Amino acid sequence: MAKPVHRDSFTGTGFVRANVAGRVEIGRMSAKSKLTSLVAHVTHAALPFVLGLAATGALAQAGAECVPDGTVAEVNACAVKKFQEADSALNIYYGDVMTALSAHERPQLRQDQKNWQRSRRDYCNRHNRGKEGKPEWIQLYHECMVKVTRSRRTALSQWLHTGNPPPPEASLPTTP
Repeated sequence: MAKPVHRDSFTGTGFVRANVAGRVEIGRMSAKSKLTSLVAHVTHAALPFVLGLAATGALAQAGAECVPDGTVAEVNACAVKKFQEADSALNIYYGDVMTALSAHERPQLRQDQKNWQRSRRDYCNRHNRGKEGKPEWIQLYHECMVKVTRSRRTALSQWLHTGNPPPPEASLPTTP
């Protein structure tokens, strides 16, 4: 049997295939073929969602709940949570700034944002060098990331209100 080269969406009822002689055949899908197609589409669509859930659990200290005065893992989870909140708020604000800028200014901001994201990681790694093996390193690193993220909001505000990109150091905090 020739392999189908095109098929309607999973709710479709037909297929088009080329036979061995190169002729096009049009036919109807069996119930089993429809079900197989539906399962394949649902599995394909659900995979990113399932992988996203798995990554979220790993990010929050292997499922530790945020307890500010708790164990090291619980305090680390609080720091990660604060960073995620600050980063989400910044991403929303960045989108607002992108919307407000003219079309010719947006590529420059997009590139500046990518450069800032790289410098943010480098800055916090540099300021926490030598502490990597300590249990509280996650807390220290994410507290730094929160400070840098808040500084970036100030720099984006400057860009929005003046129409000029801020100097690179404006997106970094004055104290680590």
